[in-house]
Amino acid sequence: MYTAYLTHTALLLSMMTCMAETEPPKAVPVNPPLTTAESLAWHTNLEKAIARAQKEHKDIYLEFTGTDWCPGCIHLKNTVQATVDFRDRARSNYICVLIDFPRKTKLPEQQAAYNEEIRSRYNITSFPTVLLLDEQGRPYATLAGSSKNVAEYLKRLDEAQTIKTTRNTAFDEVSQASGDAEKLQALHRAMQTVSPAFHPCYPDILKEIERLDPQNTLGYNGTEARANIEKQQRKDYETLLDESRNAYRAGKLQTCIELTDKFLSRTDLIPPIRQKALIQQHTNYAMQKDLPKALQYLKDAHAADPDSKEAKRIVPFIENLEQHLREDHSDEQ
Repeated sequence: MYTAYLTHTALLLSMMTCMAETEPPKAVPVNPPLTTAESLAWHTNLEKAIARAQKEHKDIYLEFTGTDWCPGCIHLKNTVQATVDFRDRARSNYICVLIDFPRKTKLPEQQAAYNEEIRSRYNITSFPTVLLLDEQGRPYATLAGSSKNVAEYLKRLDEAQTIKTTRNTAFDEVSQASGDAEKLQALHRAMQTVSPAFHPCYPDILKEIERLDPQNTLGYNGTEARANIEKQQRKDYETLLDESRNAYRAGKLQTCIELTDKFLSRTDLIPPIRQKALIQQHTNYAMQKDLPKALQYLKDAHAADPDSKEAKRIVPFIENLEQHLREDHSDEQ
């Protein structure tokens, strides 16, 4: 029974691992492939890319990748980005930026630290992830993973462009608004077009909304402060993971449990971070073969942030573990 559950735990670990990449479809050879001269020029500094984008009035294609190890990233490069169709679209519309996290090669220390800062800024947790930014550097769409072929990927880019178009239409309505109430609603419509995760990247808009909505009826006030708290807590959680990995490699599973207990004792944890830590503790107890406790921590993780995507993904794991425990109890009788 426990062996079967270890398979479950392995699946959960792969589900929750930071920087986990989705298994891509089989790469489609590009014939003929682009030559070096034909290929795109990729920036490695976002600020310089934004400056160029403003001069050329282009958007920014910001890719987070693991070029020498991530299957989805390699697939995206070989099947999509190596084509003339993608190159022509990118050259016409974007300044391309590559934020790389290789494993087989070592980046210069300064570049590696810079890449980590940019990754943290946008809370990127999987590769490949592409953010589309306007020329001011404000993100408006996310493209996660690769695609079967370049046509499918270009269609996704088209769909992302409609988000920007809708957003800009709402921004245009702001200047035409007849009063503060109408202006506030136009700003709200604009912000609703993009992911809430992007809202802190619109500080001027948030400041104006706060001025127009001092009672915070729309709930935007404090967005930047909340984002900063979440960013810091994510860093704290990553530190916990690093310490736990070191302890696990040293065969000190009980230390992993104690480290996670200490982290969970914090009363300031926001729901998404508490949920991650509870899942981590579930895994610790599962590896210790204490499945009843593992189940309880998994249920607590679901309750910590029940409307999150992770909560929905946890449900079948809870059901699976409950079934294992029922079968084990039945065998004992």
